[in-house]
Parts: sequence; structure tokens; C-alpha cells
Amino acid sequence: MTIKEKYDAAVKALREVTERAKSEGRPLTRSEAAFVDGKLDEAEALKADLDIAAEQRSRFDKLAALDPGRAAETLEGLSGVKYALTHAVATKSSRAVTIERKALGTTGLSLPAAGETVVGSVPGTAAVALRDLFPNVQVDVPTVRWYRVGAATGGPDVVPELGLKPELANTVTPKDSALVKLAAQFAISTEMAQDAPFVVDQILREALLAMLRRENSLVTDTLAGASGIITATTTKAAALDGIASAIATQEAVNGLAPEAIIINPVDLAAIRATKASGSGDYLAADPLAVGGLPSIWNIPVLSTAAATAGTAWLARRDAGVFYFRDGVTVTAGHNGDDLIHNRITTIVEQRVLPVLTQPGLVTRLTITA
Repeated sequence: MTIKEKYDAAVKALREVTERAKSEGRPLTRSEAAFVDGKLDEAEALKADLDIAAEQRSRFDKLAALDPGRAAETLEGLSGVKYALTHAVATKSSRAVTIERKALGTTGLSLPAAGETVVGSVPGTAAVALRDLFPNVQVDVPTVRWYRVGAATGGPDVVPELGLKPELANTVTPKDSALVKLAAQFAISTEMAQDAPFVVDQILREALLAMLRRENSLVTDTLAGASGIITATTTKAAALDGIASAIATQEAVNGLAPEAIIINPVDLAAIRATKASGSGDYLAADPLAVGGLPSIWNIPVLSTAAATAGTAWLARRDAGVFYFRDGVTVTAGHNGDDLIHNRITTIVEQRVLPVLTQPGLVTRLTITA
């Protein structure tokens, strides 16, 4: 029985006992009075639980009223998911929450500040969200039309008066691509949701981190599958020199330096561990120095396992676009035989699409042994 059903049953039992005594024109017997006292205590406790659930629903209703066109309420951070779980436990029904997302930084690639809500990352940590490398564009359609722009040829030159101006030619290819759904589900017991909320918090964080990692893989898969990018090769021993050369090549090709380096943690560790042959000093940096986001040749480094070991990517922000339909939607409720097993099933999903619009602004650097 739900809390509401238990409350209604307690009130009904109270009414039956008291109405029967009234109809018979007599006071309550000793056993009836004891029964009524017990049911009153039970009803008051259930009423308190219902008030808590109503307070949570009121939050959802107020948020929904701010944007009535949306099917799911919007909250920031894990608090919204907690409300959804509270609602599911209290009413044995489903509740969907869409978690809005803040960018990692407003002045360049940076770590999320303490207290910021970043989907998939614990506030104040170094979780990398590759989607923030590119402009994030929200769409309300399942398929988007975007354009891949090739390198320009021809272009400005010295032209005599009344002379024919040279043509600046670009290859622009329109493409229609459908957003892809990233989704997962997990189940927890009702008792865990009630008795060990700290464990549930950790499970939710892990689910969101898993979503972030899959997002990152989508971005690197998009880079790996694109044609028209710049390619270069270096060795582990000469990785710093190879990155410098790749930066120079990209600047020579399009006149623009890369704004981020995406690299596997194993490859970054090898660069950090590189030592001078004579002195034995670390070449990259003092390993005990305190710093923020790592950089190589003053270009921010995004270290992520989504990048295949042995491959680094140098890219500019305007090389691509990250489309998304909405935030990460978390739905908590009951599925199949969850009710009889006291389980709550939670679904985490979102619809996204990373695209590479200007492949000439990306370099794939292969790092060999």
C-alpha cells in the first residue's frame, strides 16, 4: 500500500469505530478507545509523510508552471533527482526530472568551480566534458541540418582597376543527421532510498559520470570518423616536439592555432614523466607544483580516456558543434514487478549529436612507440 492508501485506511477505521459508538448512543469501550488512540498516532505519522511528499510535489508544480510547455520539470543538480526518488517512493508512481547543465567555464576551457552544476562531474573536480570544446546548440527537432565547410581556395589578390576579382571558392556540403539517444537504467531498493540516501547519491553521481564518459566517446568518435582533417605523427620520446610541429602545421594551413589538446591520460603521463638525459630533471613541469588545467605549449589539455591511447587531437572551438535536445532526463519510478520487490527503476537519458563542421581546424596526432 502507498502512504496515501495507508492513511485513508487508518482514517476509515477510525470513522467506523467512532460512528458505530455514536449510532449506538454510547461512549467508546476501553478496547475501542485504545484502538482509536493507536490509529490516531498512526494517521498523524502518515499525515506527516504525506505533507513531505506534497511539499516535494509543490516544488515540481511551481517549476513546471515556469515553463508549462515542457513535459518534465527542470531542476539543477542531483537535488532534482532526489526529489524524483522521494516522489517515487512516497507515491509509487513515476517522476521525470530534466537536469539543466552549466558550461565548464565562460572564459575558456577550465574546471568547474565549486558549487557549479555540471552534468556528469562532481562540483570542483577535474571531470572533462568534451562537449564544451564546441559551441552547444539546443534544438527542438529530432534531425538537424548542418554544413561541412572545406578549406578555401583562391581568394584575395592584387586586382587592377576594373579588373576581374579572383574567386574565393569553398566547398560547402549540407548534411542531415539525427540526434542519438544515450540511455541507461539501474534499480535500487526502496529501503536503500529511505535508509541510505548517501549511497543513492553516489549511485546517481556514477550514473551521470558514465553519461559524461559516453558523451566524450561520441565526440572522439566523430573526430576519428571525419575526413579532411590534418594528420601528423610523432613518437613518445619526442611528443613535446611533435605537438609543437602539429601546432605550427595547423597555423600554417589555416592561420589559426588550436585551442585545446585532447589526449589519453596514459600519453599525458608519458609526457609528464619525460626527463632530460643529462640532469634527469622533468622536462614538462615540476611534478609537485600546484596548478590548474594542464597545458602544453600554452594550449589547454583535456585528458580523457575517450581519446584512444596513441592518438591526440588538436582542435579549435569553431571546428564543430554539439547539438542537444534537452538536458539529461532522469526518470524514477516502477517497472514490471518492481512494486512487489520494493524496487525503484531509474532511467537516465539524453539526445545529442556532435558534428565536425570544419575538419581543417582539427589535427590528429598519432603517437607511436
